[in-house]
Amino acid sequence: VADTGNFGNVCLESFADEPVTLCNAGQCTLTVSNITSTSAEFLVPSVLVFPFTIEAGNAIEVPIRFQPVVRGARSATITVFSNDPAGPQTTALSGNVPSGKLAVTGSTYFGEVDCGIAQKTVSICNVGDCKLHVSSVAFSRKRRHFKLINNPFPATLHPGSCLGVVIQYRASCEPECCELVITSDDPNQPVKVLDVVAYTRCEKKC
Repeated sequence: VADTGNFGNVCLESFADEPVTLCNAGQCTLTVSNITSTSAEFLVPSVLVFPFTIEAGNAIEVPIRFQPVVRGARSATITVFSNDPAGPQTTALSGNVPSGKLAVTGSTYFGEVDCGIAQKTVSICNVGDCKLHVSSVAFSRKRRHFKLINNPFPATLHPGSCLGVVIQYRASCEPECCELVITSDDPNQPVKVLDVVAYTRCEKKC
């Protein structure tokens, strides 16, 4: 098997194919009666018709598909059954299923806002190798003086892509704390909380 049976990184909702080469190193015809896999994520082609034969000194390639359904390191063993008197032959296969990775750029610190309306833009980005599903970007509780403008979430971010969220603050003498909560399927930080800070000095007149 190429690359010692390692399929490398493969995302969910995707697949990779690698050939497994069956060689007949004997002097007589080899009859292959079946090929099995210990995992449903490593698939033997369903179009194969058993038994099939390989003449002496010849080889045949059998494509194996890695189609993961769970993130993380995955592995399996395929077994080739034939009339080889040494018995069934096994080969180890492996692959890795990475995830999207959340990154946030832009400041949520407004500082002092004397009058009117102030806005800050925060970019929600995917710096991982696979898609990132952002299910929600919202304040932890409803706020009178803060709001989100043109919130595009929920959304799916492809690797290397970003979407912006505009945070708006309307100046008010009433003190108000605010937290922006980002929920995604990033396994390392499924919930990210950002403090949003803005204030207005009551003694100042607009």
